[in-house]
Amino acid sequence: MSENLLTVLDWDTLVCFVKGLIKVAKVDGIQVKEREYIQAFFHEETSHIHDKENQDMNFDELANSDFDLESSKKLLNTTELKTFFLKSCIMLACVDAFSDDEKTLITQFSDQLGFNQEQLQALISEVQNEIMAHFKDIQIYSDSLKDVAQSIGVVDY
Repeated sequence: MSENLLTVLDWDTLVCFVKGLIKVAKVDGIQVKEREYIQAFFHEETSHIHDKENQDMNFDELANSDFDLESSKKLLNTTELKTFFLKSCIMLACVDAFSDDEKTLITQFSDQLGFNQEQLQALISEVQNEIMAHFKDIQIYSDSLKDVAQSIGVVDY
């Protein structure tokens, strides 16, 4: 997931991302698909880390730990990392329909990371459009796709 935007995440930054994603998932009750998404993200990013010596925490330990964005800001110290973090949270929120609770938490993250509402909305639209782009040529299920689009908050589909 990070291949186009960033260099490989280091272990501490990956842990920060995963803890943040877990917090988003838990805000309205973590669903199986959300857990699978986070685990896949964790395993994909872990496979890119060359320094494996600090990787003494497994996914279940991460799932049961706390996330504090204020203390994580030192790791999310570039616009690219902040953007990647927020887009990852948005993508996760779209896994099971973008709930109001998830949007509220992501908005809080965004505010704390220095993004204004217009910037956040642009990120949300970008992620939603990326998701729906995978289905753009499918005509047979167009009514169902409209329902999917609405469930993740896409306004004009």
